[in-house]
Amino acid sequence: MPMMIPPPERISRALRQVGSEVFRAGLVLVLVLAVGSGPDASAPPATTLAEMESKLDDGSQVLAAAAEMERSLFLFEAEQAAAGWRAFGGVGVGRYQESVDDDRTRDYTQAALRAGLRYPLLGSRQKEQLRILSAEARTWENRHKLELARRLSLNALRANYIAYWAAGRRIEVSRAFLKERDALEAILSERTAKGFLLEADRLEFITGLDLAVRQIADAQAVQKRTLGAMGRLTGAALAPFDPVPPRLPDPCTDEAQLTARVLDEHPELALRRGLVEEQMGQLKLERRSDLNANVEVAGSASAEYANDNPGYGIGVAFNMDLPLGIRQADEARRRAAHAGLKKDQMELNLRAEELQADAAELIARRRAAEANLRFARQRVIAALEALRENQLRSGLLPGDTLERLQQSRFQYHQTSQDLIEAELIMLQNQANLLQLAPEGCADTGPLQARSEGSVVANDPVNPDWLTWPKSSFAAAQTASRRRAPAAGGVGVYLWESAAWLEAGRPDPAAAGALRRFGIDRVLISLDRGQIQAAATPAGARRLHAFLETSKRQGFSVELLLGEPLWILPGHRRDLLEIIQQLKGFDFDRLHLDLEPDQLDGTLYSQEYLLAQLLHTLHASARVSPWPIGLSIHPRYFDRNRFSICLGCALAQVPVAEVALMIYLSNPEEAARRAEAILTQHPELRFSTALSVEPFLSPAESYAHRGAEAVQAGIDVLRRRLGNHNFSGVLIQSWTHLEALSR
Repeated sequence: MPMMIPPPERISRALRQVGSEVFRAGLVLVLVLAVGSGPDASAPPATTLAEMESKLDDGSQVLAAAAEMERSLFLFEAEQAAAGWRAFGGVGVGRYQESVDDDRTRDYTQAALRAGLRYPLLGSRQKEQLRILSAEARTWENRHKLELARRLSLNALRANYIAYWAAGRRIEVSRAFLKERDALEAILSERTAKGFLLEADRLEFITGLDLAVRQIADAQAVQKRTLGAMGRLTGAALAPFDPVPPRLPDPCTDEAQLTARVLDEHPELALRRGLVEEQMGQLKLERRSDLNANVEVAGSASAEYANDNPGYGIGVAFNMDLPLGIRQADEARRRAAHAGLKKDQMELNLRAEELQADAAELIARRRAAEANLRFARQRVIAALEALRENQLRSGLLPGDTLERLQQSRFQYHQTSQDLIEAELIMLQNQANLLQLAPEGCADTGPLQARSEGSVVANDPVNPDWLTWPKSSFAAAQTASRRRAPAAGGVGVYLWESAAWLEAGRPDPAAAGALRRFGIDRVLISLDRGQIQAAATPAGARRLHAFLETSKRQGFSVELLLGEPLWILPGHRRDLLEIIQQLKGFDFDRLHLDLEPDQLDGTLYSQEYLLAQLLHTLHASARVSPWPIGLSIHPRYFDRNRFSICLGCALAQVPVAEVALMIYLSNPEEAARRAEAILTQHPELRFSTALSVEPFLSPAESYAHRGAEAVQAGIDVLRRRLGNHNFSGVLIQSWTHLEALSR
């Protein structure tokens, strides 16, 4: 078929039509891409997150918690004021008849007045103490509820501010994308009608515009919701404002440090620890609480209406009442208190495990958020480069450059929305981490300054489609063996371990002494330098080799850590961080030598230190991959001396072994004292520790009696205690035992 050549006038007319269309397309592009350059005079004021946070204490949630704490303080004060001596009194009048002699009676009317003081004793006094203990516990509980309310409110405020800010960015980007939408739709329709654009392509462009409209509506709903939430959290009626890119303190992103801080400092765990302490106190106070008694000191006066001479008197009385089933009631109450302690301890353990899991999840989500942020940023940079190229092409080449430019604009719009979402997730993860540990990983005090970095630094999202940025956009943990020491075994405290670690095995020169005393357990201490060395490849290999060699030679090796300051809340996280650093090594047990008496008794009461010791053990058990052992003086098991039932609490932690530091060179007496504790607490396993330290007295240490006496003492202890919940004997310490064996 011959080719049809159009006449010259038709060619000229077509060229004029194309030229006119290109001109109109260029004009529309200017309208579509342009964004007003001048600032909006009616723009809302800018408000920073820090300004919002300063109003947090005015929020209803924090105010309610503060009011509840104040209420508990007054109730505690009321219980204290109502305890102890009580005044009583009474007045009465009566008609009486009494015999004068066998034949006569006397009728008279008498008025009487009686008043005095009464002091509660036994069960009555214990009930008062229980009420005071309960009121004190509610005060402790509400103090930590207030701190928890502040943390939750702060996190909620940050989350809402971040969402409000992100929604504002979404709206800004989408509005820029929709600029001159009507003009763009008109030219797309005209190009479709003239055959320059397929209908499917036109509908796809319109769908992209409708998507931006929907995104604006969603973002506006988010802003309305978050604005109301921030108003409730700050106690203010907030008007729409211009949010500033959020800057948060640096969070703790080291899992070991974060877990340590959560277990040591989280107010919810402190609250639950207080409930455990309350139950431990009740274990003692509940005994014989149904035996009511009091002593009265009273005076009385009376007068007869027919007699002007009044009578008077003064007296002392002791009153008592008790139920006939007091023994059954006392046993039932004791069991109920034990059950309550177990329940509170289990809830404490459960919540600690949940917070540990939350910390681990947030760290994992942090890594995922960082990867997602990098990916989203790179996509925006790529889309921005494509948009830049298509903008340049649209000014030089006719044809389908309008469609390509619109496609690249849509791609840039969508990737920008994805980047805003990634920034939101990253910031909210940061806020959640700060909720668990507000001070981050800093060693001292709260952060005084906010981080200089920003999630949105060098952000390639720019709603000004025609103005381009001047700068270029560029430990699986495996469970360790939990081998329990053989019943009746012998262990030794090794406080100075450098020579053994350097040799990679127990000191060969000491083999004779080790065999002589039947030592099959070594409690090895590491100093700060050795712990730091274990974090290096060479140090880790050396420690792994020592553990493997020792176990092949038949020794169980336990990590021995001893520092009394770790009992105190301000130092507890140091211990937890050490445990986390060494958890990859195959120790058979973690043994803690934490002696409360080594702390200043003028600053801390024994009851306080014992309670804090239990909290340290609980936190250590939560992070330790090994069973927990404890060295402690037997005095702390004296129920008449301490209100805390230590054995009951240790069974709930749980502690795998308790080493009783009964430093007596008389093994029969040491066995007698240990046997009483072992019998009282069959749910625990105990070992006994004897000393060969020369600086102790002959009554306390075997150092003055020789190696034969040490062996004889071990034999007596094993024979006397072997039928009980007995783990063996521990010798304090290797340095002095080695010298004694020469």
